[in-house]
Amino acid sequence: MQFILNPSGHAHPSEMVTHKNSMHKTIEEWDKVAIRDIKKVHDIISETHPAKLDEENLEFNHWLEFGYQKSLLLAGRSRSKEQAWAAVNYYLTGFMDEHLTAGRVLSQSSHLYWAGFVMSYKNGRYFATSKANVWPVDLPQIGDEIISCDGVDITEILRSKVAPFVDRRTYLDNTLEKLSRYMTLEQSHHPLWDPLRPMSCIIQKPDGERHEISLLWKKQKDNTKIGRQPAPQQGMHQIKKGVYWIHASNFMLDAEEFIRFESLLNEVRALGSADAVVLDTRGNNGGDSSVGSRLLGALLKSNTPLLNEARAYWRVSPLAMETLKAHSTSALQIEGRESTRYKWLDGLSESMATAARRGENFIEQAHGSAIDDEDTGQEVPPFQGKLILITDSYCNSACLDFVDEVMSVPGALHVGSTTNADTRYIDVGSVMLPSGLKLWVPLKVWVGRRRQDNVPYVPQIKYHQDLDDTKAVQDWVLGSVLPVASRIGKP
Repeated sequence: MQFILNPSGHAHPSEMVTHKNSMHKTIEEWDKVAIRDIKKVHDIISETHPAKLDEENLEFNHWLEFGYQKSLLLAGRSRSKEQAWAAVNYYLTGFMDEHLTAGRVLSQSSHLYWAGFVMSYKNGRYFATSKANVWPVDLPQIGDEIISCDGVDITEILRSKVAPFVDRRTYLDNTLEKLSRYMTLEQSHHPLWDPLRPMSCIIQKPDGERHEISLLWKKQKDNTKIGRQPAPQQGMHQIKKGVYWIHASNFMLDAEEFIRFESLLNEVRALGSADAVVLDTRGNNGGDSSVGSRLLGALLKSNTPLLNEARAYWRVSPLAMETLKAHSTSALQIEGRESTRYKWLDGLSESMATAARRGENFIEQAHGSAIDDEDTGQEVPPFQGKLILITDSYCNSACLDFVDEVMSVPGALHVGSTTNADTRYIDVGSVMLPSGLKLWVPLKVWVGRRRQDNVPYVPQIKYHQDLDDTKAVQDWVLGSVLPVASRIGKP
């Protein structure tokens, strides 16, 4: 509490009372804000999420009610905007699904702090990966390992203090990498219940020497988020005679990107005689699955594998109808009325409206996809060379769908880092909560999907260096990966 001082240097009683009453009012407001949001989240999930009607999904429906009560109790203790948001996140992370989340479009805070360096998780350990040029106290050097902070193991801190409000899937490399940043760098998009701000850490030098350092926390300059590197620009180029590198980094296209993507597809269709093609998904964390399907179809043409074992069902709800209509309108504006994707989405939207009038709970998505019957350049032979797929730990959602398709090609070789993981519940719609938070909730479920819930893809060959260094990655692929790769075969 901060008191207002009168000229004598002492707090004036009347000013103390006024400040106290104002503070109590604020506390009461955030308490109610958090509770209203969580009640709304519970209602929306109950009304729209496919798992609510799945009697066999016991874990989901248990947390829907049990987690709801626990989260309301936590919300009742909210004393700030950050705690109110953290209480909402506490409820959502219990569903163990990154598609079910909440956030702000522009989330900024005036009191985010950091300790002068950034920590990252790599290969089961925590390292300093970047640091301030100037800091009032000694900082670990880049490459130093962080063993513990305030006498507690790093992973234990992340599991108990960070994961409940950010991502509870701490068995995933991607999750630990994401959570590790919170140790020394406060994030505005997923506030914790209480700031961590450890006072000291034990670090280990590359030569094995260990010593303790004190941490000094300062406000982040301009509240700038220090995060992942920008994704490589989508496109294709030849890195060696007969070897083509395709950056498949963006599956969420706007109008201009769609035009460039169409041009990219024309280039890819001409690669029938290439010796090797590298599909580089670094920086891709999802979007529209049909973008990846079209890219692979342009390369493999008639040899494109068909993943027909799974069926997709949309739960019928006003939010699902609104979302499908928005997708259809977007496809119309970007691709035109005659595009296959627009016609497919428009038909799906009409089916949803018909099902709603009939009082049905689900509609089955038409078997196939938005790219069926598309011209894939059959006049050029399908590519039959070496096919390399690169992933980073952010690959999620539509990026994982792309991995599904690529890795169903006999002989395709997966390299890089272990991916993120998702569940069978996908294709999200969004709703504004009373506080102004936006909630994203899945509307569709895959039945019979080969890939299990929250199981990542582990590359056949892991890359243990800096995956953001494109030149180094390309040299590695040319020197170490292509020599052991095989030509692909037909499904």
